[in-house]
Amino acid sequence: MASYDVIFIGGGPAGYVGAIRCAQLGMSVAVVEREGLGGTCVLWGCIPAKALLEAASLATRVTHAKDFGVTVGDVKLDYGVAMKRSRTVSTQNSKGVEFLFKKNKITWIKGTGRIAGKNSVSVKIDGKEEKHEAKKAVVVSTGSRVKGLPQIGLELNKSTVISSDEALILESAPKTMAIMAPAQSAASSPMFSPLLEPRSPSSKRFRGFSPSRMPTVGPSWREASRSGRSMSSRPRRSAM
Repeated sequence: MASYDVIFIGGGPAGYVGAIRCAQLGMSVAVVEREGLGGTCVLWGCIPAKALLEAASLATRVTHAKDFGVTVGDVKLDYGVAMKRSRTVSTQNSKGVEFLFKKNKITWIKGTGRIAGKNSVSVKIDGKEEKHEAKKAVVVSTGSRVKGLPQIGLELNKSTVISSDEALILESAPKTMAIMAPAQSAASSPMFSPLLEPRSPSSKRFRGFSPSRMPTVGPSWREASRSGRSMSSRPRRSAM
C-alpha cells in the first residue's frame, strides 16, 4: 500500500488540473486513470474534434478560394489523413499532461479505481487489486460516459448507431449521417459536412439535433433515459 496526501480518481480536466495544483502546494498526489491522461476532452472530445474541425474549415476555404480571387486545382479530401492527424494531435496533448505529471512529481496509477473505505482507494490493474491511502482527501473526478437511447431504438452498436467516441476514429467517411447530441457536442457536428463523401450538397449530407429540439412531447429525452420509460407511444411533433 502506498500513501499519498491526495488521490484523484480520474485524470480528465478536473482530475489532472486539481492534481497539478495540489502538487504545486506541496502535497504528495496520485491520479488513478485507466485510459490516457486528459480525459474525454483530450482523448475523445474537444481536442480531436477541433482538429477535425480545422481540417473541415481548411477544406471549405480552399473549395471557395475562387471567391477570393485565388485559383486552385481540384480539391481532394482524404478523410483518413484528416482523422489520423486528429488522433495525433490528441495523443500529443495527452503526452503533454503526462509531462506535467512528471514535472510536478505526480504518480499516475494506471488502472480502475474505486473508494474502498475512509481515505482508501482500491485500484484494479491487470486483474489484480491494490490499495492506496489518501491521508487528506480522495477526489472523485470520473467524468461521464456516453449512453445510448434503447427506449427509442438507439442502442449503441458501434456500426449503424455510434457514439462520439467511435465517430472520432472512423477510418472512412460515411455517405450520410444524422447527429443527435447536446448543444456542446452538436456544435462540432458541422466539421463532418465538408469531409463526407461528395454525393450530394454538403448542407444535406448530415442533420443535427439537440435535446432542446427533440421530436417529443412530455418528459425530455434525458429524463426518459434516466427513468427507463419508453417514449414510443407519446405524441410527436416535427423537430425542425
